[in-house]
Amino acid sequence: MATSRTRRTGDAARCGRAALGVLAPVLLIALAISGGARASDSVLGAFHGTFVGTAATVPATDSAAKPRLRDIDIVIEPYKTGFRITWITVFRVDGKRVDPGVRRRTTVQTFLPQDGATGIYRQAAEIDMFRGRRDPDLLAGDTVRWARLDGRTLSVYSLGLDDRGRYQLQTYHRRLTSLGLDLEFTRLRDGVVDLRIAGEAARVRD
Repeated sequence: MATSRTRRTGDAARCGRAALGVLAPVLLIALAISGGARASDSVLGAFHGTFVGTAATVPATDSAAKPRLRDIDIVIEPYKTGFRITWITVFRVDGKRVDPGVRRRTTVQTFLPQDGATGIYRQAAEIDMFRGRRDPDLLAGDTVRWARLDGRTLSVYSLGLDDRGRYQLQTYHRRLTSLGLDLEFTRLRDGVVDLRIAGEAARVRD
């Protein structure tokens, strides 16, 4: 009986070692994937928060135009497996915030990871209660947006067409700094840059 129990114990141990040998590569891959996901999440998580700052237009080198000031509030927060970004822009008048002509604009965009890509996010599809999921249609007048996370820079791109078929590409770069964010915006119309904006924002408590 003792010999039989010893044989069964040895057989179980050998089976366990064999199973572990088969599963080891799978476990290593799973650990690598989960570790990579945590690293990616931690990089994106560094952008989560509320930021308050100012920005101004950057005049062309041969232009005598004065920079136009604006105030900016930015909130970046988790959205499912991606992120949501909300920013409020207050357009000053002659540098003044308190003026009847001051305008305020709020923009909200949501992004989800692009399947099979690293650091690339697609705009979350709109959900129509009657037609279901609706992806943006560039030729129908929609704006196509995507985002890219590259190190400490989170970039958002917006591509649209005007009624004459000319394209407009807007690029927003937000770079992490010790203070908060460096801000850079560029608008390209048919290959020509017609607007540049630069600024900075400090991270604040919600």
